[in-house]
Amino acid sequence: MIDMEKMLKEILGKLDNLQGELTEFKQQTSQRFDKIETNQTKADQRLDGIETRQLEISSRLNRIETQQTEMNSRLDRIETQQSEMNSRLDGIETRQSEMDSRLDRIETQQTEMSSRLDRIETQQSENTQLIRALIHASEVHKADIDNLTHQVAHLSQEMKAGFKELTEVSKSLLEMYGEHEAEIRTIKRRF
Repeated sequence: MIDMEKMLKEILGKLDNLQGELTEFKQQTSQRFDKIETNQTKADQRLDGIETRQLEISSRLNRIETQQTEMNSRLDRIETQQSEMNSRLDGIETRQSEMDSRLDRIETQQTEMSSRLDRIETQQSENTQLIRALIHASEVHKADIDNLTHQVAHLSQEMKAGFKELTEVSKSLLEMYGEHEAEIRTIKRRF
C-alpha cells in the first residue's frame, strides 16, 4: 500500500505536472489561436482589400474596354476620314496637275508675249527716234516760220511805211496835179 500511495503520489505529481503542462499548453494554444485569429482577421482584411482592389481593377478594366471600344470607333472614323482625305488629296493632285498644264500654257504665252514686246520695244525705239527727228524738224520749221513771221512783220512795217510815203506822194501829186490843172485852165483862159 505504501507502494501504491507512493505511486499514487507519483501519479498525482505527474498529473499536477501534466495539469501545469496542460495549462501552459492551453495558454500557448490560446495564444496561438489568438495569433491565428488575428492573422486570419488580417488575412480577411487583406482579402477584403484584395477583393476591393480586384473590383476596382475589374471596374477599371471595364472602363478600359469601354474606352478601347470608343477608341476603335474613333479609329474607324479616323480611317474613314483618312480615306476621304486621300480622295480629296487625289482630287487636289489632279487639279494641281491641271494647273501645272495651264501654267505651262501661260508660260508659253508669256514667252510669246515677251517676244512680241521685244518687237514692240524695237519698233517703239525706232518710232521714238522718228518722233525725235520730227520734233527736231518741227523745231527747225518753227524757227523758220518764226523767222518768216519776223521778216513778214518787218516787211509789213516797211510796206506800211512805203504806203504812207506813197499816200503822201500821191497827195502831193494830186495837189500838184490840181495846181497844174488850175494853171492849165488859167493858161487856157488866157489864150
